Amino acid sequence: MAAQVAARLQVLHLAGHTVHIKARFPDFTTVTRAYTATEGIGSADAIAAWLPELLDRAVPKSTSVRLLGITMSGLVNVLAASRVAHQMNLLDGILIQG
Repeated sequence: MAAQVAARLQVLHLAGHTVHIKARFPDFTTVTRAYTATEGIGSADAIAAWLPELLDRAVPKSTSVRLLGITMSGLVNVLAASRVAHQMNLLDGILIQG
């Protein structure tokens, strides 16, 4: 599932800051857990790295799961984010005459 989410993000040139999991149990009780990173997450490996911890927090041991899902939020455009912003020097382009 992490690979599918990552593939969709890459096609759209997006990365997310928050990985969410949703687990629904046989009695239709639904639990969600999330992890928010400071930097964008877009690769399958980066998404999958947080899944064991999130699953441990969401699903008790030896419990059946009816539905399991992974989503990303806090999406950012990777192309726009890759453009390096920098502050211009006030004197850039000005000839100082003396």
